[in-house]
Amino acid sequence: MIVVGRQLQLARGFTKESYKPVRVKIPHSLYNDSGLEYSICYFCVTNYKEEIESFLQDNKIAGLDRVLSMKDVQKYYKTYNDMKRLLNEHTHFICDAAILRQLYNFIGPVFGAKHKMPVQIHNSKASDLPKEVEKVINSSYIHLGGDNISMKIGHTKQTAQQVADNVVAGVDFLAGKIPGSWSNVLSINLRLAQSAAIPVYSKRENELVEYLQSQVKKQQITKQSQ
Repeated sequence: MIVVGRQLQLARGFTKESYKPVRVKIPHSLYNDSGLEYSICYFCVTNYKEEIESFLQDNKIAGLDRVLSMKDVQKYYKTYNDMKRLLNEHTHFICDAAILRQLYNFIGPVFGAKHKMPVQIHNSKASDLPKEVEKVINSSYIHLGGDNISMKIGHTKQTAQQVADNVVAGVDFLAGKIPGSWSNVLSINLRLAQSAAIPVYSKRENELVEYLQSQVKKQQITKQSQ
């Protein structure tokens, strides 16, 4: 299965980058029964960990593979390599909103650099956790910074209409988050994990023609070098 990504190029980028992920509601989840595999790590308030683990013994949540308290983070993830290993072991990270700032002081430099800072949830009690996790999994995320914004928007087991629905919802949401809204959108591209970016919208009238010409030129150069 291959992920479909969307890239949005801005005429004027953000002057300050935010490492906090922004949730984007999309109509068709990437992580349903036939979707992408996922693994979740949940950072919780230390005093709540016992209650949460007790709840999870009788109420399994699909994909929630690890619960770490702030005390665990301080004890077991002290070095860069420790945090990098944790980063590579899960696809999703969530945290109780009450510890977001404290958590950032420990993992921010490593997780922020990879745009993998945990999504905050407001978990007042353990029984709220299933619906909060479902909300996280059924959304996509963007990071606001620079002049090029990327987002996972679909996968190749979804129908073309489902991917198109997600693209429209994602772009419409993002237009409300960027300075200047639509007037600041320079181009929108779609791409697979290993493909070139395919332009689907551009303020430059001839961008699609220019793109096709560039691909032809690359092929000609490749043939000449063989």
